[in-house]
Amino acid sequence: MEEPQGNTLNKRIRILIFTSLTLVLLILGLLVYFFQTTGQGSSSTKPQVPEVAPGTTFRELEKPADTTGWKDFTNSPNKFSVKHPPVYRLEATEENPYVMRMATNPTLLNTEIEPFQKDLKVEFIAGPAADNDNLEQFFEDRKALMSVDDKVKVKEYIKIGGIPAMHFVVENEAGEGEEMYFTIYRNTRLLIYKFPYKTDREKEFEHILSTITFE
Repeated sequence: MEEPQGNTLNKRIRILIFTSLTLVLLILGLLVYFFQTTGQGSSSTKPQVPEVAPGTTFRELEKPADTTGWKDFTNSPNKFSVKHPPVYRLEATEENPYVMRMATNPTLLNTEIEPFQKDLKVEFIAGPAADNDNLEQFFEDRKALMSVDDKVKVKEYIKIGGIPAMHFVVENEAGEGEEMYFTIYRNTRLLIYKFPYKTDREKEFEHILSTITFE
């Protein structure tokens, strides 16, 4: 018995609608996959936080018992903040716009004069992270700038603002050296220098370091 013409037409319409919907869903799925893949490809090469090997041991920074009266400094362009005792101040220089110095020693206003042994100077240097950046690469980049007489005396992992960071100390044969801390966050490298290399304010510096937070 021949199928009525109306039923045949309705069947063809249903098949056409089903086929059209299938094609639309397929195209939408391909578009979503394309944009996700493209987005991941453009952002994954720039680390938000540094990756470290599983099982890495982190030394805990000593935190101050009380920060009452401490001052807050926020670096809005690079999205980090730090607290410091009122005897320090953060100032801008031509070499580095984020320098913390003792406010009680007027000679420290001259950037060419290094702090005295009792004093402390901290430089915060922020810059863009490299593609596929990590702490070990950061460390190797700094080592490449070292003199042949410089030796790495300390290399350890810590956390700054809850983010993995590296601390290392370089010293030459004369016992002179420099101390650096660095991390990577929001596609930014943050390098922190402490001067002088050896200071009786070591614990105070670590207390300051422990207050750093990132937006």
